[in-house]
Amino acid sequence: MPALLERSLDPAQRQALVTGNMYLVKIARVNDIEVFKVCLEWWRNLTESLYQSLFTILDYAVGERVPVQLDPDRPALERLEDQHVRRQLYASVLYQIALVMIQRMAKPEEVLIVEDENGEIVRETTKDTDALALYKTMRETFIFLTHIDPLDIETIMIEKLDRQLDGSEWSWQNLNTLCWAIGSISGAMSEESEKRFLIHVIKDLLRLCEEKRGKDNKAVVAANIMYVVGQYPRFLRAHWRFLKTVVNKLFEFMHELHPGVQDMACDTFLKIAQKCRRQFVIVHSGEHQSFVSEMLEHLENTIGDLEPHQAHSFYESAATMISAETECWYARRLHQASL
Repeated sequence: MPALLERSLDPAQRQALVTGNMYLVKIARVNDIEVFKVCLEWWRNLTESLYQSLFTILDYAVGERVPVQLDPDRPALERLEDQHVRRQLYASVLYQIALVMIQRMAKPEEVLIVEDENGEIVRETTKDTDALALYKTMRETFIFLTHIDPLDIETIMIEKLDRQLDGSEWSWQNLNTLCWAIGSISGAMSEESEKRFLIHVIKDLLRLCEEKRGKDNKAVVAANIMYVVGQYPRFLRAHWRFLKTVVNKLFEFMHELHPGVQDMACDTFLKIAQKCRRQFVIVHSGEHQSFVSEMLEHLENTIGDLEPHQAHSFYESAATMISAETECWYARRLHQASL
């Protein structure tokens, strides 16, 4: 039925299709997770259909898109125009879907800091498998949405982040769901768009971390910084100064005794070390030694507040970095320095 209404020449029928989808968006705002899951399943199917009808090949490295050829008996430009019209038909619906999904975004597995039933920020002790399954579906839907209109999604997220900074929408929950959504679209933008977007996001989150007062507030912001940066290794590999700033911030978080912050800092550090290992053994322009050499000089201070299992994770990260060193003699020297 939706496909027939999409192709209808009657504007009233096409508007009825949009109106029906808008009602679904309103229904999804009801505080009932099972109702939301039903709406989400439809959105996933809709966005996947729109994506597949627009693009058949997506080069994730450079973001090049190639139009699908659906009907060989019709001119290519005409076929592409049909899909553009279809996307425009749903434009207002997709915008509202993105807003609702940001508001309801499920928690990803990497996030270890949660708000308990007493409104306190604590370390998560058990994994919520239902939430992880929901996150997977939401992430897939958000990736389709971003491929369909990356600028629209970027604008929505930046505007929502600005409202965190000015305080008009500040809350732990609002910041959490926004950052989980931001992390979920990693790889869905072109490299240049991702660079512009992520520089804005990281700068704003670091600023928010400096401005917020109170241990719980800082722990929430710190957790979101760590989650977001851990999702974008392509960006970090290409921008050394940002990578260095991020890792030094993780070292700061390793001294934060709020439950869960140190664990998440060590986990994120390991993830970044695995994805960007080569960057840490190179002597970058304007520097006199590699990052890993400098890090090992301050090793005792960096891990001074870590628990044994956290220190073990740190050493694993250091070993991962050292393994990227191609000069055997220097790798042995770094290994000795880490002991």
